[in-house]
Amino acid sequence: MRIFLISSVFIPLLFSGVAIGSGVDEGKRLFHDTTLGSSGKSCASCHKNGSGLDRAGEYSPEMLQEFMNFCIRDALKGKLLPPTDPRLAALEKYVRTFYKKK
Repeated sequence: MRIFLISSVFIPLLFSGVAIGSGVDEGKRLFHDTTLGSSGKSCASCHKNGSGLDRAGEYSPEMLQEFMNFCIRDALKGKLLPPTDPRLAALEKYVRTFYKKK
């Protein structure tokens, strides 16, 4: 019974496409990660303490992800992340934490 219970919980999770660590914590790690590009910068290099991101919650997920990809490409000198990349979703979740409703 115990094996059935464990496998009925964890096996679907493994195959559901849910990436472990793809939430806000992973987004925070990526926000400070210099390996998203080749410039030696991270998102935090330009957006210290979320500077300039206080309106992030006003954008659709697609628009915000597009903005983030422009920064990755232009400021960080990295490759665009595809919309299905869990890193992009994690970054979006973290960036939205800076939203300050006006």
